[in-house]
Amino acid sequence: MKRFVLNCAVLFLFSVVAVQAAPFAYIADAGFNGITVIDLATRKRQARIPIPNEEPFYVAVTPDGKRAYVTDYGYEGGIWVIDTLTMQPVEPRISVDSGPGRTVISPDGKYAYTVYPTLNEVTSMPTATNSPTKITLGVNPCDVVFTPDSARAYVVNRDATVSVINTATNAVANTISIGTTNYYDCGGMAITPDGSRLYVTRYDSDKVSIIDTASNTLVGSPITVGGRPARIRVAPDNSRVYFLSADGASLAVVSRTTNSLLLTIPIGVYPSEMTIKPDGSEIYVADSDDNAVWVIKTTDYSSSRLAGFCAPYDITIGPIATTDQLFADSLGC
Repeated sequence: MKRFVLNCAVLFLFSVVAVQAAPFAYIADAGFNGITVIDLATRKRQARIPIPNEEPFYVAVTPDGKRAYVTDYGYEGGIWVIDTLTMQPVEPRISVDSGPGRTVISPDGKYAYTVYPTLNEVTSMPTATNSPTKITLGVNPCDVVFTPDSARAYVVNRDATVSVINTATNAVANTISIGTTNYYDCGGMAITPDGSRLYVTRYDSDKVSIIDTASNTLVGSPITVGGRPARIRVAPDNSRVYFLSADGASLAVVSRTTNSLLLTIPIGVYPSEMTIKPDGSEIYVADSDDNAVWVIKTTDYSSSRLAGFCAPYDITIGPIATTDQLFADSLGC
């Protein structure tokens, strides 16, 4: 009997660990005014978190999966911090300046950086205190990536520069010119898993620049990927780089070895954001104009459409603490 109880206890603990490790997609659904959580194993909605009186456009999850930071892009916007165990805000909304954009969490989970395109600044917010510090940058900053050790943050600006920030001092250590003016809109960035290369979109063209992060200088020639690439992601195994074009409604696949274009995949109506499953097997794309999330398998680049959203704009992946409080698949918008 004791052995049976022990075995059951071990099985229970294993089940809890398995649930905690399961990847979930967090989708900022602006039309729903909340966050939709999807179990990637079943592709079913598991929770919907209303954001009171807000229009959430961006969501970021801490590496331990315990917190989700939700940004409202409006001029009276703010940042909500969601406890993923209870699926509720853990404190009142963090008051910030008008027009907050994308929020990105550092790999060590210590910092949350939020860009403010209209104010030419980014805020560095320690996740332990959630007290933001303003850092003045170039014109219209719009995206952030961190080095794997979280020591530096790179921010791309609309004036065709990339600001390099020392995260320990909140000081701009360097400014890199990427040689083109992002007239229409700001671009995106992605860093390789080893932190050696940074890919930066040149949004006024169909090209992407590459930065050597050791020297903070441009290397090689810009890559032609087609359309105007807005978002970039690097495969976890460092074999591919993916470029999402919203106005081109396509996903370009580039070899990391040769920096050459391998293929282009038509997708959606106006895809805005994407994320990659931790094992690299699937890419998830939010398409606000199509009210859908697209799933692309990286084995053969076939795609499928998940419907039932209101206006999904941003999407990210993270673990979740428990599914006790979650509910099964529900109706859409």
